[in-house]
Amino acid sequence: MILENDKLVLFISFKIPKSLTSELFDFSLDKSKIIKLDTAIEESTYIVSKMGTVILRVDRQSNIESKNMEKFLFRVKKDNNFNYLIENPSFLNFFDYNTEGLNDKLWRTINSFEEDSKPKLFINDDFFISRNDIFKFGNVKYLVTEMSSNLNNGEKIIKELNIDFCPNIKIYYTAESDDGKGGTIKCDLCNEYKCDDQNPIIKFCSCCNSHYECAKNMIKSNTYIRKKDENPKVKNYYINNLKCKKCDYIFPLSFKLSDKRFELINIEKPSDKNIKYIILESIERKIFYGYMKLIHVIEIKEDNDIISIGRNKKNDMIVCDPSVSKEHAQLIYNKKENKILLKNLSKKFGSLALIKSAINIGNQRMQIQTGKFMFEIQKMKFGEFDEYKKKNKTKYPLPSKY
Repeated sequence: MILENDKLVLFISFKIPKSLTSELFDFSLDKSKIIKLDTAIEESTYIVSKMGTVILRVDRQSNIESKNMEKFLFRVKKDNNFNYLIENPSFLNFFDYNTEGLNDKLWRTINSFEEDSKPKLFINDDFFISRNDIFKFGNVKYLVTEMSSNLNNGEKIIKELNIDFCPNIKIYYTAESDDGKGGTIKCDLCNEYKCDDQNPIIKFCSCCNSHYECAKNMIKSNTYIRKKDENPKVKNYYINNLKCKKCDYIFPLSFKLSDKRFELINIEKPSDKNIKYIILESIERKIFYGYMKLIHVIEIKEDNDIISIGRNKKNDMIVCDPSVSKEHAQLIYNKKENKILLKNLSKKFGSLALIKSAINIGNQRMQIQTGKFMFEIQKMKFGEFDEYKKKNKTKYPLPSKY
């Protein structure tokens, strides 16, 4: 028979900024500017927030919709063996540049520091990146679009999230066609009618028809490529003015016609097959200065090679956004594992990795973020939680049932 104090519960400690202005959790905030809520979960339940600062729990997801909750954070699922699973809100299928909903998903903090410890200890383990991973440096999100075959990709299974940000174009012309008004379809960029299967005229938006090659040349003219030196580790592509001049349509960098994929920008990859490389592509709709795209081709040329990431121009990978620290993170090649480690250096907004599927909470403490909510989570005995409440004099021992 298991005694009451020996029963396992899931301990969750929420940290919520009092300011409602930022969409990110600021790790540098003083304790006086943070609301701290501690709770223990015994059974399967849904965790939601109301009014931005109140944490509630409900038994069924239907109750969330009926009570018009402000935000569904995550679900705690418990099995008969006292295993606790943390589940994301249901993923949607995102299309090109539509990534706003990702902010409300669960993100794993990378190399976060434990508070009030000397020396400071990391809470989460090291994070090795894989193809199709999505990271967030400040406000800027990146997708690992490609990794060379001579790297240990360790590609993770993605069940619900469609990470192929490549739209299907349905309206296009491969010959002189009638537009229903007595005229023929012409390219609005070059004013020519002639086209074929290799260079079709595409109707990207409601106001613009364009040859594939014309759109490609337009994007090329708005692309700035920066090399750090004559033998760069990273080639940084900055693609500006992706928005249509007449409407709000944002041009994709690739699209599909039936089963064929067309690329609107040529990314230069290493010609030597022995060189290890990865390609990171920003998936934000808007990055500080305007509608733009960032692509970074990163080459690993030496053992234990280090790629610096940040806002400062001295970095190998430069991310132009004020939410990114001057020295934000590092990519470190581990020769023994043949993998690339992502290390966080930012003490303000940190570096985050999207959690794409349910995670099993073991005995180790984890730190997870959703929007501006940050919480630490781990299994513990009920007696230990009772002692914690007395020691910390928490006024919020359990979330209210709505």
